[in-house]
Order: sequence, then C-alpha cells, then structure tokens
Amino acid sequence: MFYQGDDKVSLSFKIIKKSSALQSYKKGDSLVTYFNLVAANKDGTYIVRVYLKHKYNFIKEGMSYRFTDMIKKGDTFWAVSTTTIGCIAPLKNVTTLDMELPENEKPEGASRCLKDALHCPHKSTVKGKVVQISPLKRRRNGTLVVRSISLKDTSGVAKICLFESTAEMQFERDQILQVTSVYPKIFQGAQQLTGSVSTKCQFVQDDNFKDLPVTEKDFLEDHDFDIEEDLADGEPFQINMISDAYRYLCCSSEGCRKKKILDNKCPICSKESNNTYGCRITVEAENCNTNVCTTASLFNDDVCSLFSIDQHTLASSDDLLYNLSLKLPVHFTAKRVNNKFYNMKKM
Repeated sequence: MFYQGDDKVSLSFKIIKKSSALQSYKKGDSLVTYFNLVAANKDGTYIVRVYLKHKYNFIKEGMSYRFTDMIKKGDTFWAVSTTTIGCIAPLKNVTTLDMELPENEKPEGASRCLKDALHCPHKSTVKGKVVQISPLKRRRNGTLVVRSISLKDTSGVAKICLFESTAEMQFERDQILQVTSVYPKIFQGAQQLTGSVSTKCQFVQDDNFKDLPVTEKDFLEDHDFDIEEDLADGEPFQINMISDAYRYLCCSSEGCRKKKILDNKCPICSKESNNTYGCRITVEAENCNTNVCTTASLFNDDVCSLFSIDQHTLASSDDLLYNLSLKLPVHFTAKRVNNKFYNMKKM
C-alpha cells in the first residue's frame, strides 16, 4: 500500500554481504523488520533492503537470486510484500565494489580506492597523492568558496570538489591527502567526487603513496584547473591592531602542515613534540578604499611574510606580540571573502 506509485524493477544479483541479524525500526505503533544485502551483477554493486523477514535464512552470501518486482528508492532497491525471490544459477562476471552494509557504514564513509568511490552511491573516504589544484573560486554571489583538486592512487585519478573551509586549505603537488565523506557526481558530463558538510581533509604520512609516480597522462583535461584565479585582483588593507598572538608547538613533518601538538604528540602522525613552532594572530585590518574594518585570524607563513619576521626565533607568545607590534601598521593587498583573506601580498 505505501509503495503505490513507485516503479517496479526486476533484477538478478549475486549476494556479497547480508545483515548479521534482522534490523528494525518503529513506524507508528508497529515494528517494521527487514535486513540488508550488498548485491552485485554485471552492471554494478547495490544495496537491497528486504522487508520479507521469512527470506532471511533463505538468502545466502555467495549465492545468486532473482528479485522480481522490487521498488527502487534512490540508490537502494526494496524487496517488499509484492516481491518474489528465487534462487538461480550462479551469476558470473559480476561487478563488485567495496561496499559496506548500511548498518556497518562509518559516519565518514568506508575507505575506498578512487575508482570504487567514483562508482559507489554511498559516501566514501579516499586517500591519494595531490596531482592538480584549482584556484579558489566564488559562487552564489561570492558567498560560497569552491576549489577542485585531483588525487591519484593505484586505481586511477579522480577530481574532488571541495567547499568552504576545506576549499580554503592550502594544497601542494605531491602531498598525500585523505578526504572523508565524498560522494560521486556527474558534472558537465564527467564523473567526479564532491564534498559534503561533513567532509574533512587531512594531510597524512603514507609510504604506500610516497613513490607513486605522477605522469602527464594523470593530468585531467578540466576547465576548472585552467581558469585564472578569480580572487587574483586584491584590494589594499592596513593592519592597525593585533588583539591576540599565540605561539604553539607544532609537528615538523611536512605532510602534517604544522598541526598543533596535543598531549605531546602530533594528532596526525603521532610524532612526539619537538622545537618546531607555529603561530596564530588575530588582527583588525582596515580596507584603505572603504575604511571598513575586518577582524581576521592569520597563521604561520602569512604572519611571517606580512610582518617580515622569523617567528621560530621568538621565545614566547608575549615575545611574538611585542615584535609584531613594532612592525605596525602593515600594508597588504588581498581579496576578502566572508571575513577571510586570500592571496595576501605585502605592499
């Protein structure tokens, strides 16, 4: 009854995985019972939700079945009261992707190679070597910051579209990057992965990727990587005041991007603390054209470049603040988006 109007689909599958126990949820005063399958055929790997609990012991992993009159719900197939299920001869040449049962799926998505992530309908965590980096771009009247990167692993190369804080990160060629919670998407006729609100990027140490070669054929022919940076034309600003300056121990490993040391260890590579320092300052910068002031945080290399200091030689946060104050006012050009500065250049 509540399936009325849905399209019915009949398909044959080889069963790859089955729920270890019956699943259930409350619907009004009723308890709805079902189990999940990871099922594959020559066209791909899918999730099938079976509402026929009497079929739980009938369906076995590794065997093949014909599902007649299923309901297609997004990327999932539902076997309902009108569905018939019968055992058939073993299917051969099935396309098997690394896919978890829904109840076992990690919040950040299962770890998959790039090739599988591009074809899996569910979110994935991927890892690879950075090949291409697009300039930052602005969408939705300048309120949304977007950047594309391409990663390579042993399965191939994939473009990943990032938004907001992940797009604002600084990337470099040949870094090893892990990206969580990405989904496949077709954009302008090409397959890519796209980030979500829960996507996180983390630079990691992984010897499996260290010697992975990157050649000319790994560079994608994609206009996102060709268009000139639309944040290039900056405006003049002047820093008149520093409201906070903080110097902290950070990891010395290049791949960890000066990650702050916690509990005497790097939270990424677990390397113990040493004498490497990072810094963060909060400044008030005035637009020299409009006289509008912006409060923003600046980190590490931007601080050293704008103030012409080597903060590693400073003894403390107080020492850092004192030496920075001697440099005021500081003039620079930059593009400001959502109280953040891009392409900062000292004047």
